[in-house]
Amino acid sequence: MKKIIIPILIITAVFTSCHKRVTETDRTTAVGYANKANLYRGQGKVDSAEFFFQKAFALDKNNIKYRYTLMGIYSEQKKFDKAFELLEGTPESEKNSVFYFQAKGSILDLQGKYDLAQEEYLKAYKISKAIDVKK
Repeated sequence: MKKIIIPILIITAVFTSCHKRVTETDRTTAVGYANKANLYRGQGKVDSAEFFFQKAFALDKNNIKYRYTLMGIYSEQKKFDKAFELLEGTPESEKNSVFYFQAKGSILDLQGKYDLAQEEYLKAYKISKAIDVKK
């Protein structure tokens, strides 16, 4: 029995630490940081925008917008290693999504790796759902 309980406890501890619940206070504070970051980004103050998006993301790692916006900022600054590091930190449940493949393609595209970027864009296209556009 002891041999079974210890691995279960370890797995539970790892799982719960990876999926930290975000308090309402943290979420509200993160939104404030993100709003400030967006203002700075709009003013062309990329370093300040990066700083506040990092603060927002640190408080609410579940918010995929913060992750993807930071990846965009890193890519614009040619900090591709940081962008890919953030991308690879994407939760497994999101790694087979259109956004994941588009983001990866975009980073590769900015690096000038057009063939690899195209492969990622095609992956995104293949799993996307058609949108019915009415006239």
